[in-house]
Amino acid sequence: MSKGKMLISIISVLLLLGLSGFIGYSLGQKQATIVLNDKKAHIDDLTEHEKMLNEKIDTATSAHNELVDEVNAAYDEMSEYEEATGDLDEVVAKKTKQENKITKLKDRNDELQAEIDSKKKELASLTGTIKQVQAKPITLPGGNFTVGEDLPEGRYKISTTASSMNYFVNDGEVNIILGTESGFAEPTYTLDLYKGDKIEQGSSVTYTKI
Repeated sequence: MSKGKMLISIISVLLLLGLSGFIGYSLGQKQATIVLNDKKAHIDDLTEHEKMLNEKIDTATSAHNELVDEVNAAYDEMSEYEEATGDLDEVVAKKTKQENKITKLKDRNDELQAEIDSKKKELASLTGTIKQVQAKPITLPGGNFTVGEDLPEGRYKISTTASSMNYFVNDGEVNIILGTESGFAEPTYTLDLYKGDKIEQGSSVTYTKI
């Protein structure tokens, strides 16, 4: 194996190893004011954007892998020219042509890698924003609510500033007295809420995802 081909192979392995490492970086956080009524739509938009970025990264990575294969094939072809017998001028011309092709492929590879890195930075920032939005406590006033419409499904710790109040899920599946009154009411309560669950609460309740 020629030194040039070995170098390209090493670079390719390092690039592919780096591909998985970048996804964990969180570069900056977007600040946003979250209004209760449009929070679910905001999370959906962010999640859709995240999906789109993942698709772009997959496409760029696939193109990058194809370029690596082309570079290796070009080196193989160039090695065959070097080993061939015949007119020296023809061999030199073909070698120069292959070297130019390899240079262009490397330039394109650098462009694709820069695009991958940029999308990963954007994805890391977006992922951090989604987690921040999802983790922000939500307060619902007294009334009836549906999980998946008024509140995202998930595991929550709930609390209230009322001294005591009735709290129901699905007409008694969860039936507690929530409040600040010591010895009578539960100050906090942890529960899992699923899409479609019906909530009935006698006063304002704060939901914190855990």
